[in-house]
Amino acid sequence: MSNEINYKNLIAFHPGSYVEDIIDDLNITQKEFARRLGTTEKSLSKLVNGEDNLSKEMAYKLSKLTGISINTWMNLQNEYEKKILDKKSVVRREIKQIAQLRLPESDERDNLKN
Repeated sequence: MSNEINYKNLIAFHPGSYVEDIIDDLNITQKEFARRLGTTEKSLSKLVNGEDNLSKEMAYKLSKLTGISINTWMNLQNEYEKKILDKKSVVRREIKQIAQLRLPESDERDNLKN
């Protein structure tokens, strides 16, 4: 699963993608990072893979380990969620526009006869 949602001009990065970058920069395994973070390897993996959202507790642990404020971590999660909502809104709007382009059923039958 990708940590990036890209739809037209709406790009959202899951906070897990930033965590993955930190792990890579430290040149350690997820298992070692999870140990240092005080969480399970499974929980960390789900976060990194974008399967779980960043909890306040995990943001707190990340802030203590990385020196990046808990507010920054929570803002990353909030921005990601806002982009997802924006994307859904755009898709809904496009579906509505497409539905409005459809001919009414009676007009479709008439056009097929001609």
